[in-house]
Order: sequence, then C-alpha cells, then structure tokens
Amino acid sequence: MIVSCSSADDIADDANRQQVAQQVDLLVSVGNMASKPNKVSANSSRRTAIFQGMERLVFIPFHTGGAAVLPTNLPLVDMGETEESSRVEGHNNYYVDHCNLMIGTDRMLVYGKSKPSPNADLTVNGDLSALPSVRTKLENIHFSLSSIRNTTEADDEATALADYMTRIADSEGWSTTTDPTLKSYYQDFIHSNAEGGGLMSGSAAHIKAFVAALRAQLASRTDAVSMAIKANIDNNTSIASNTYPRSIGLPDGAAAIRWSKNEEKGKEEFSVRTNRTAFDNINGITRYTYPAALVFFTDSPIRTSMTEVPKSIYQNASTSTAWSNFLDAHYNNSRIVNTSTRAVAVENPLQFGVANLRLTLTGMSAVGLKDAKDEYVTNADMAHLPLTGVIIGGQHTVGYNMKPQGEQTDVDGRFIYETNIVSGTAVKTINTLVLQSYDNEKVPVILEFENSTGYSFTGKDGVVYPGTRFYLIGMIDPAGQGTGAYAGRVFTQDYTTTISMSVASLADAYTCMPDLLAPRLEIGVQIVTNWIQVTTTNVEL
Repeated sequence: MIVSCSSADDIADDANRQQVAQQVDLLVSVGNMASKPNKVSANSSRRTAIFQGMERLVFIPFHTGGAAVLPTNLPLVDMGETEESSRVEGHNNYYVDHCNLMIGTDRMLVYGKSKPSPNADLTVNGDLSALPSVRTKLENIHFSLSSIRNTTEADDEATALADYMTRIADSEGWSTTTDPTLKSYYQDFIHSNAEGGGLMSGSAAHIKAFVAALRAQLASRTDAVSMAIKANIDNNTSIASNTYPRSIGLPDGAAAIRWSKNEEKGKEEFSVRTNRTAFDNINGITRYTYPAALVFFTDSPIRTSMTEVPKSIYQNASTSTAWSNFLDAHYNNSRIVNTSTRAVAVENPLQFGVANLRLTLTGMSAVGLKDAKDEYVTNADMAHLPLTGVIIGGQHTVGYNMKPQGEQTDVDGRFIYETNIVSGTAVKTINTLVLQSYDNEKVPVILEFENSTGYSFTGKDGVVYPGTRFYLIGMIDPAGQGTGAYAGRVFTQDYTTTISMSVASLADAYTCMPDLLAPRLEIGVQIVTNWIQVTTTNVEL
C-alpha cells in the first residue's frame, strides 16, 4: 500500500483542528458506470472503452460541518493518495489500510485519474494537468487541457513552406510583368485580393495543391516569366515530404501564412502566422489541445465505524449489494472522525469529473451542396467528403470542483482536436471527453472534412482543392436546453451532451481557421442537441 501525506507552508493550522491524527481504514468507491463501456463503445474508437483502474487516487479531508466544500474552506493537515494496488479485487472500491485522518474530518474531496491505455498516445488517452500532490488552498487547485503545441514559434516545416512560396513569388519578372494574365496570377498567388488580404492556409496539403493548380495554368506557356515560375515550382525538394501541420498533430486549418513586408530584410515575403493579431484573423496554434483524460471526482460526506472493517469484508461482498446498503451495514456510526473511529468510507461514489460529447454527422443535403459561387459541387456526399476531425470549444481551466471559476473570459479559451472518428455506413460518430463549460456559454463545434471529390470548389476564404481539408463551423447555444443540474450549459461534468449535425451548404467552408473566439463566425452546419445523464450514483460491489 502506498499512502503519502504532505503539507504546504502557506496554510496555517486551524485552531479548532489540532494535529491529532486518528489511524483509520479508508474506503473509496467508483460509480458503477465506470466499469462499463460508458464513454466509447468497444468497437467504435481507439479511445479506451473500459475503465482500466486508477493510475492515482488523491483524497483531501475537510471539516465543513458536513456541508459541501467551499472555496474558502482549508484542507486539514493530511492529504493522502494511493494507487491501483489498493483496489479491492473484483470490485471498483479502493481500500487504504491505516491512513491518518485528523479528528474532526467530516468531508472529503477525492480525485482519481484512470490508468491510460498501454501503447497509446495522448490523442487516444487524452491528458489533463496533474492531480494535486501537496496540501494547498483550493484556489490553487486547477485542471487544464494540454496544448498540442506549446509555443507560437514557427515550426521548421512551416518555415520551409513559407520560404518555398516566397521563392515562387520572387520568380524573375513576375511581380513587374505587364502581361494581364500573369499579373492576375500573381495577385492571386499572394492573395492580395482575397478575404483577409494576403492571409492563406499554410498547410503542406494546401500549398502543394495550390502551386500544382498554378503550374497547370502555365503548362502551355513558354515565355520567360512562365518558365521561371514553373522552374521554381518544380524545385520542391525542400517540401517534398512536408506534411505540416499534421506532422505535429495540429489540424490543417491551424496553419497560416501571409504575404507581407519583412522590415529587417526590406522586402515582401511569405511568413508563418501562428497567433491572432489585429491583421491575422486566425485561431492561435497554442489553443488546440488533446482531449481530456478520464478523471473522476467527488465532494462527499463520510461514514464511520467504531470497529475495523477489514478488506476481506469488501472482497466477500456480493456485487449485487447496493452501495447504500453496504454502508448502512458496516458504517453506521457518526459522520465525523473522532477518537473512537476505526474505519471511514467516502459516502458518495466517485463520478466522472469530465463531460462526454457524443457527436454524430447524420448526412449531407440530398439535393446536393453548393459552394460560395452558388455552384453545385460534384460528388459532394458522405463518401467523397469524409469527416477527418472535430474541433470543440468551450474549454477553460477548471478549479477544485472541476468547474470553470469566476467570470467567463476568452483569455484561456481552448479547443480540443479530436481525430478518432467512427465510420458507419450512413453516419459518422465521435465520442470525446471534455471539460465543463460556463453557464450560458455558446460553444463552437467545427467539423473537419477532406475534399475527396476529385474537384475543386470555392469556400468562404478561397478555393478548396482536391486532397485538402476544410472546416464547417457550428455554434451550440444552450439557451433553453437541458433541465436540472445541466440546464443552460453545453457541457456538464458527469453528463453526456449529444449533438447531431448535417451539412446543407459548402459556401461557408474555411481552409484557414478563423479566430474561433470572435463574436462573428460563418455557420456552416445544422445542429440538433440533446442532454442526457451518463452515470448513476449506484455502485456494483
């Protein structure tokens, strides 16, 4: 058994809670749905479907008079933790033998982090900042998602793509040509007349398709300028194997370049853009995160016993015994640790500290899809426009109670990039773990598609070439949705939000992701939402 206690220097001892420790046995239970395929069905995703046990379990004792823990409450001196080795065989209970709890303890915060699936990365297991490891004020306990990219510094592959584009733009005689066709090609190449004025997708897939289309336009031309442009396009060794930003786990729409003046060099060139500015309407690359890890949480009163309750009691208990009945039979003393206490149980089972999003793409318009030029797109159906990812907003740092703290701001707004797609014959589905969103917060959910139609079409910010990815934005408004604990909120811990989406048009398709925290976004999908509870409070012993 591994049990540790620690204290922090920044918390003074409560005068009414002297450091008188009582050695007791502690029992923590996990809600019964944790042992079932609750988040993702076994055959539907690479994400782990079955509860694997706890990688780490942390319990923090309080004296609150039995009431729910408030941000102003100070934890008692001892904070304990345990590992999977304390799990009662055959049950979802964790038994800590001989743990020191302060006399006066009557409430517990308990956190648990599920063991990750072996041989799987963060796109499968998800991630979340570490559980607390030292005794501290509740205001210092935070949980946040892990960014896929932690710096706004341009990746080497991104810079190579921008340099390649600059060499083509600098083809001798192109910028000063009087040939009307070549002049028009040049303006299109530097995106001078496009929405965003010079800003364009900087993904390898888009750039390669973009220059291939230009070369095809120049195929029959033999003038010196055209030959110089084609030679620079063909000189592509530096980007031949480039797959940015997929190479670093980001969506293609996160990549952006702009044609602008480099003041140090005194010339115009393509440069990598990684953060939103007054001129760059993009979603900064550090905003994209892995999904949340499977984390459990409870804020619970305790039950006590004046006699020891040995581990064998739990091991021999019937799995059909209700948790409440088990507590009544073995923990029928007071709800506070005193000098007579020998065993303690956390009354409320651990439940999911994260929320679940279950999203289904139900289909595309049966009458066909039109682009921004009001032209029908050939082969625009589920088979030729496969769903490759989903980007989910409404993600903020949460506090000790796994809820966003304070007033909503967009300073810490993050977006989960989920790429585990379940392909069905008629629908596409994703299940992913997310953090609770703010009350009344509108949450953007963006669908990522790949253009496998074999044809180009025009979207909101330019041409979507074959083999490239594009994005349709949906906005989830919780107003009037849900009841009870999850009313007026898109994501709620321990609950599932189900969303159905369908595509009616490609006119608002983006190749370069706009600022998703901006108040005005072009909406490209139709949405139906539903809120359902994902767990129960009963437990199987």
